[in-house]
Amino acid sequence: MLFRSNSDPLPIDLSGLTLSDDPSNISKHSIAPYSYIAGHGYIQFHADDQPDQGPQHVRFQLSNKGEFIGLYGTNGTPLDSVTFGPQTVGISEGRLPDGAADFVRFAAGSTPGTSNWKDSDSDGMPDDWELAHGLSNQDPNDAVIDSDRRSEEHTSELQSHSDLVCRL
Repeated sequence: MLFRSNSDPLPIDLSGLTLSDDPSNISKHSIAPYSYIAGHGYIQFHADDQPDQGPQHVRFQLSNKGEFIGLYGTNGTPLDSVTFGPQTVGISEGRLPDGAADFVRFAAGSTPGTSNWKDSDSDGMPDDWELAHGLSNQDPNDAVIDSDRRSEEHTSELQSHSDLVCRL
């Protein structure tokens, strides 16, 4: 699955953009006319080689052993691409925060058609970032703790993309 978001309040027309799992054949799947991402919305495409299932099912299938997927403009310009490695059953991967260069595994579950930023305890840190760094996604108080004693609260470390060093 490939996700694309729209941070603008107006919809974005996707008509004629293409998706492919082969950078030498970028037009494997053309997005249907009148396809849009809603304002402040997300869209999900299923790379299952079942286009008869609807316009969001593409004409190729991705391998769970790892592969490439790309999104291209109507003139063939690369808009975005991802090369991913072997996948684990039941574990989703994606950009965190949305649109970032870095990919993370989502231990707390997948977020199809929505933001990757799930924050169960409303502390400003996404659940998966907290779980990946040994914090609780149910405790809002851990946002202001400096467990690695580097004079930086956890929320600041998340925003600056610095690593949280766990000290026992």
